[in-house]
Amino acid sequence: MHAPRHQRVFKGIGNRLKRKELAKKRTTDPVCGMQIDTEKAAATEVVHEQTYHFCSASCHEKFLANPSQYVKPQDSSSEHARHHGC
Repeated sequence: MHAPRHQRVFKGIGNRLKRKELAKKRTTDPVCGMQIDTEKAAATEVVHEQTYHFCSASCHEKFLANPSQYVKPQDSSSEHARHHGC
């Protein structure tokens, strides 16, 4: 016996919301490119107000040895425009 259609629709919406919540908690390790859960990251580092998450201590150590290799440069002119509405 199947659940009434309205229950199936709401169940589907709930699953999509859960996937969106999970996606917010996932990020990419800048060193190896692995997708990781931000809450389970082995290490984190903040550079230029950007938080980076790492899958392992070894990826974190590689990052610390040469952060500029992994940090994406920020465009200061677009950052300025965003803050001041230019």
